[in-house]
Amino acid sequence: MTDKLIASIEAESAVIGALIIDNDKFDEIATLLRSDDFLCLSS
Repeated sequence: MTDKLIASIEAESAVIGALIIDNDKFDEIATLLRSDDFLCLSS
C-alpha cells in the first residue's frame, strides 16, 4: 500500500479566498477547520 497524499489546493484556496472576501465568517469557519486540514509542504 502506498501513502497517497490527499489534498485539494483549489478547495484550500477557495476557503481562504472566501474568508478574505467575507471575514465575518471567520469564527464560524474556525470551529470547522484545523491546521491539519491544510497541506503544508515546508519542512
